[in-house]
Amino acid sequence: MIDTRMMLFLGIILTILAAPAVGICLSLNPDTDVFPRIFSPNGDGINDVVYFKVDNPRLAQVSGVIIDMSGSHVASLVAVSDNIPTPDSFVWDGRDENGNRVPSGPYVYKIDGEGSVLSGVVVVAR
Repeated sequence: MIDTRMMLFLGIILTILAAPAVGICLSLNPDTDVFPRIFSPNGDGINDVVYFKVDNPRLAQVSGVIIDMSGSHVASLVAVSDNIPTPDSFVWDGRDENGNRVPSGPYVYKIDGEGSVLSGVVVVAR
């Protein structure tokens, strides 16, 4: 027969296991998960795109955009093909929504998911 102390212990363990884990949410480390931070989309096959490796343990719906320094929408981030570098990654090729090359300079990325916004800056160098 289970005594009161054992019931209390099991209740505590079940409560801990039933609670959502804190800190397991959408994340992106700008130092390691945005690469290269300065890229040159000139078609030479070297640093032509920038990758955004999003850690998405809950498999939430995620989207991203590129914004210029005036705050105008430039492009939507595209999910990577073939799950490279990871299934939850995005890529930007330095072009606007119409397929035109954007001018050199800094651009803000915004990635939305799970009620969070991950943002930072990448630089297009031509």
